[in-house]
Amino acid sequence: MDERSEQNTYRALLVAKRWEEFATKRTTGDGVFFTSDYVPWALTAIMGEQPHGMTITRVWELMKQLGGSDLDERTRQVSPKQPVKEILAMDLETATGLLEDRTAT
Repeated sequence: MDERSEQNTYRALLVAKRWEEFATKRTTGDGVFFTSDYVPWALTAIMGEQPHGMTITRVWELMKQLGGSDLDERTRQVSPKQPVKEILAMDLETATGLLEDRTAT
């Protein structure tokens, strides 16, 4: 794995671990979800500068891969007038576990 790929993997993990800042809590309260629209915002906060478009794409794809069974790929459409969005959903128990893991390190 090259250095750039390792950096993007690390960034994908950081975005997921900072779900309280960069994800939306489901209205049912039982989980959170990310959209690709949130990734540029999250990466700007993490990196301290606006990320390149390819970095955004790679981090989103890595989030899907790294999530395994903990992140479900789904689609969401708020209204028929809005386009369908791809989301990554995570249950609240998993998300909370990421916070516990983060404070342990």
